[in-house]
Amino acid sequence: MAATTRPLLSGSTSTSLALNWQAARDNLGVFEYRILRDGRQIGVAGKDRLSFLDTTCAPDTTYRYTLLAVDEKGNLSAPSEEITAKTQAATAAADKTPPTAPTALKAEASTRDTVSFSWQAASDNAGVIAYEIFRNGILVASVGSDVYLDLEKQAAAFMARD
Repeated sequence: MAATTRPLLSGSTSTSLALNWQAARDNLGVFEYRILRDGRQIGVAGKDRLSFLDTTCAPDTTYRYTLLAVDEKGNLSAPSEEITAKTQAATAAADKTPPTAPTALKAEASTRDTVSFSWQAASDNAGVIAYEIFRNGILVASVGSDVYLDLEKQAAAFMARD
């Protein structure tokens, strides 16, 4: 199995870091991704979820992240290249204002089996760091931009997270 691509930081707050990455390739097919922080597994993302929102961070703290891809037979890829990400410093007052809802949702078939979604960015007094994408009430992705490529070609709902 080929190594997973290096994760990218797509957003940060004082208590969370949003990561995303490109899909790994394998002759048997990727089953899941394991997210490691400072060498310990902290999460798992399904094969079609190319993002992770780490909400267990401390303010003003640096973390190291790597990814492992797992194929259908349980084989592990080599670890991805490591990235270092730092949370923002804690603010004097906690943000109590939710972001506005994203608007102008557009869906376009990218291929026979995928749909590309885009939307007008939400706004927030503290900044929007991620958009959570839900399918049938289940969180399927967390992305740091206003575009999402859905590999399952099914309906999804979107919300902004500050």
